[in-house]
Amino acid sequence: MAALLPAAGTVSTVERGKLPPPGTFAMLWGADGNQLVVWLMEENDSRLSWVKVIHSESTD
Repeated sequence: MAALLPAAGTVSTVERGKLPPPGTFAMLWGADGNQLVVWLMEENDSRLSWVKVIHSESTD
C-alpha cells in the first residue's frame, strides 16, 4: 500500500512513444472512502494498487 499526498497544480508529461517512469500514476480505477485503486506504471508493465489519500495539500 502507498500513500498519495495531494499537491495543487501538478502536471506530468511524457514524450510521445516513450513509457512513463516506474511509479507514475496512470489512471484512477475506483475508490472506497479515502482508499483509491490506481493504475501505476512499472518498468515494463503496469499494475493496480490500493493507495490511501492523505488529507492535506502541499504546494511544493
